[in-house]
Amino acid sequence: MKLLLLTATLACFSWATTGLAAEPDAVKKHLLPENPKDSVITLDFQGGYGLPRSANTPTMSILADGTVLLPANYAGRKSLEGKLSAAELQELIAFIVDENQFFAYDETAVEKKLEAGGPRRRIPDRSTTVIMVHVDGQQKTVRRTPVGLGGGEPIVELQQFGAIRSRLNQVRSIVQMGGTDEVEKWVKVANEQLKQQYPDVAPLTMYDFRSGSERTPGNYSVSFMRILPAAPGVRTNEEVTTVSITTYANAAPVVSVAWRSVEK
Repeated sequence: MKLLLLTATLACFSWATTGLAAEPDAVKKHLLPENPKDSVITLDFQGGYGLPRSANTPTMSILADGTVLLPANYAGRKSLEGKLSAAELQELIAFIVDENQFFAYDETAVEKKLEAGGPRRRIPDRSTTVIMVHVDGQQKTVRRTPVGLGGGEPIVELQQFGAIRSRLNQVRSIVQMGGTDEVEKWVKVANEQLKQQYPDVAPLTMYDFRSGSERTPGNYSVSFMRILPAAPGVRTNEEVTTVSITTYANAAPVVSVAWRSVEK
């Protein structure tokens, strides 16, 4: 199953489309491990309240040859596999390393900024996100536990880490859904209902796919979200479009659509 990566950045923890994957010549080439089966990027979720694991391999591993592995870490789950092209892998690495400065992440500095911003409620029942990147002869692992809102200015490093996590979760969800061709089918379902309820709102695209999975055979849960300015150059209002789809075997999809204009 081949994937098509989507370029999306997270600004203030909201999706913002930046365009299609860059052409190979336009993306800086990052040096990959010599062994094509070595992990270049891993994503894992540790701790928190949830089902016990049957294996402790990372939730998702992306190898140097572009293979995307989703192992069966929980009882009753099955292992899944996808594939990124060389250009798609380089574009993903550039998003993580260049655009969002993964190797510059400094946990000590982040904690100081959190303290300076005032008390923030820790969220004990949420898992810790663990991301590892191995490129250009460097390897770094960042562990980040969610924190609640507090005073002070937004912390850029946490926004960047959130962008990386969301991007990797999108890749993971595309694999879980069976690839981009399958996701496109859900885009069509979402847009049919969106047009009925909000005929003047622009249709959703693959860029707006947020998450999706087959919970049990024939039962899917899919979500889309788009946040954009109400008009070109306008920053005082945002339009937020969300669509959630739930299906049950042998039944029509249940589609929930919401659209609103938000004062900033």
